[in-house]
Amino acid sequence: MSGTGKIALIVEPDEETALAMARQLAKLGLDSLTASGVENAVETLDWLRPDIVLVSQGFDHEDGVRRISRTSDGRAPLVFVSDGADIEAMGAAIWQGASECLLHPFDEEILEFKLQQTGVL
Repeated sequence: MSGTGKIALIVEPDEETALAMARQLAKLGLDSLTASGVENAVETLDWLRPDIVLVSQGFDHEDGVRRISRTSDGRAPLVFVSDGADIEAMGAAIWQGASECLLHPFDEEILEFKLQQTGVL
């Protein structure tokens, strides 16, 4: 698939997981930038206007979804990426500003569907 010119910000502490997500996004034509923590993501959002932000569940204890959602100010859909079927964490993420949730690991078809749902593709 050719590039869409769209950019995703991946907020994920695990480098291998972030790289795997970036590869999946690349297959769908998106470029990616990775932030390893909430502070790094907030700083990145000061100068980057991504088309979508994917935030790992690993930051829910840091109020990560709320802080990143407020910083992005609704400019880009925020997708909460859960490590498992944690309904409470997903509900809290939606309450804090996530527009969608994904269970990790996910396949390319599910990711493409979520990107279409959020209007990125």
